[in-house]
Amino acid sequence: LYWFDAPTRSTTLLTDGKSRNFGPTWARSGKWFAYTSTRRNGKDTDVYVINPAEPRSDRRLLELAGGGWRLSDVSIDESKLLLTEYISINESHLWLIDVKSAALERITPKTGEKISWSGAQFLKDGRSIFVTTDQDSEFQRLCRHDLTTRILTPLSPNLRWDVESFELSPDGK
Repeated sequence: LYWFDAPTRSTTLLTDGKSRNFGPTWARSGKWFAYTSTRRNGKDTDVYVINPAEPRSDRRLLELAGGGWRLSDVSIDESKLLLTEYISINESHLWLIDVKSAALERITPKTGEKISWSGAQFLKDGRSIFVTTDQDSEFQRLCRHDLTTRILTPLSPNLRWDVESFELSPDGK
């Protein structure tokens, strides 16, 4: 990953230039971003945070096992990260990371069946996320997932096709 300074047209290498670095996910303030990297051992994907204007601020937030981890979003208050653990096309899990403590919390249920979750984004209130999932459905549906109660509310319940992606408006409405 590189930082490009537009006024000076200079670039600064932010990572080691050898590992796989993926998915810079910006905080709303624009002052820092989180990303995943295999820097630690070349195979496991860890979570890092950095202020690109200060490359020395780069720090590993969380060590994870395996390579299927991807960042999805940063909460509005910048205190949490949404992380997707991709197992296969039919199975994935969602996790929350506390940015200060690096505590990892699973937010999708353990049901024993393979369920796919994708596209997770925080709502403006920070208490819920929008996500697509095939939980209790043949198709990927757009749903609201309450992070406190863990109640999943389908927003496109009667579609007979997959919701492939969605985008939130800047005002969150």
